[in-house]
Amino acid sequence: MHKTTIKHHGTILDIMRTAVVTGAILTSTFFKEIFTKLQIEQFYLAGPILVAIVGMPAISFLVNTVIERWSWFRKWLAGRDDIEGEWVNIVVNTSKPTEIWAAEYCAIKYSDGEYVISGDTWSLNGTHLGSFWSAASRLESRKFEYYYKAQPSEGAESTGYGRVIFRPKDTTPSEFHCRYLDELTKVPHVTIGRKVASARTDMKDEADVMPIRKAAALDYARSFGEIPPIRGFASA
Repeated sequence: MHKTTIKHHGTILDIMRTAVVTGAILTSTFFKEIFTKLQIEQFYLAGPILVAIVGMPAISFLVNTVIERWSWFRKWLAGRDDIEGEWVNIVVNTSKPTEIWAAEYCAIKYSDGEYVISGDTWSLNGTHLGSFWSAASRLESRKFEYYYKAQPSEGAESTGYGRVIFRPKDTTPSEFHCRYLDELTKVPHVTIGRKVASARTDMKDEADVMPIRKAAALDYARSFGEIPPIRGFASA
């Protein structure tokens, strides 16, 4: 799946690369003077060319590093299309569309040039059913597609595909609807997610994090009202 970088990432790179090229051109006089003194004036264009060759990858590395490390900068770039954060979800098996099958807690983060989703699933009685994480993803117009791997608490790892629609359309997303299918579920499942107001995964010790995630997911599932019609959740 083709990666889609964060909003305005390409624009910033284009501006910075243009600045590098402009800088290389402006240094031509300087290099001409130096090469003239060295009596190799005919080779002075090697200087600006070298500046451009070195500057292009350097500026790309700098921009990518800033975007990866500074979450506030990513949030500013993404604007109202910022999907990063933590979410609690209910899961509905489409073969039983009026019943909540499970509860989930997931996180969406930006890493290595793409958005990554990962999380855990519990039955409504609190049994851990498994974990999942995306292997590749693409975000376009608030439609988030991803291929993922799922590791059940018992059994072999499986692969699947999910498609998320973030809502509302005109402000920063606060909920999503997702339809997914993998080798284990066999039947399409739908999740309805709500963004968590404050992060619950900032602790380093996984033993401390998991109970908090679990409690938040189950609280959301138990307090969820009537399940809306699931048809068309993943439609445009």
